[in-house]
Amino acid sequence: GLSGLTGSDRVRCRLLLGSPPREILELARQAQADLIVIGAVEGGALHHILLGSTADEVIRHAPCPVLLARSATDFPPTRVEIPVDLSPLSAQALRTGLDLLAGMNVTPTDAEALFVLNPLGSLAQFTAEQMERMAGEELERFLAANGPSGRPSPIAVRAQIATGYPGETILSTLAQRRADLAILGTHGRGGLQRLMLGSVSSQVVRHASCNLLVVPPPAQHRDEAEEEKRQKEVMV
Repeated sequence: GLSGLTGSDRVRCRLLLGSPPREILELARQAQADLIVIGAVEGGALHHILLGSTADEVIRHAPCPVLLARSATDFPPTRVEIPVDLSPLSAQALRTGLDLLAGMNVTPTDAEALFVLNPLGSLAQFTAEQMERMAGEELERFLAANGPSGRPSPIAVRAQIATGYPGETILSTLAQRRADLAILGTHGRGGLQRLMLGSVSSQVVRHASCNLLVVPPPAQHRDEAEEEKRQKEVMV
C-alpha cells in the first residue's frame, strides 16, 4: 500500500546482504533517518513479549526513534500514553514523540502523560494525598515546559498520577486504557547491553501489546554509555 501514500514517489526499496540489525542500523545512520519502523515477533502463546532478535538489537542501538509496530494495534493512534519520570531524558522523549506525531499530521483525541509514584520512594513526612498533589503540580509544570520543540503542542496532553511499581503500573494503565501507542524515553546509563532503556522501559517494551515509540537518548548520552562499556571491557 506504500504507492498510495502522499510522497510515494520518494519511497525506495533496498535489498541488503548481511546481518539484518547491523544493516538496518547502518542504513539508518547513512540516511540520517528520523524514524525506524520495525515489527515484533507475532504468533504463539508468548508473542506479546517476544521482540525477535532483529527488533531487539535495533531498539538497543538505534540512532533515532524506533516505532515498534504490532499488527493488532491501530495507527494513526487515537489513545496515546506517555510515561514520564520528570527527568531531562524523559522531557526529550516527550518533545520528540509529540514532534514526530505532529509531523505526520497525527492528532490523538486522547493523550495522557503518566507519572508513577513508587511506594518504595515515598517520603515518610508526607501523606499519600500530599505526595500525589505535589507530584501532580510537578507534572503540570513539566508538561507546560516541554511541548514539541519548546512550542505549544497541537496535541492536548493531560496529566495523570498513579501509585505503584512503575513497570507494572504502566503496563496496567496501557491495558486499561486500550492505548494504541506508548511513547517511551530510554536511559543512557547501565551499559549498552541493558538496552539503554532501564529496567522499567525494557519491561514495558517486552510486555506491552500496543505500538511503542521508543526514543533513544541524545548522542551525548549514547557516547557516555559506549565509553562506560569500553572501560568495563578494559577492566576485565
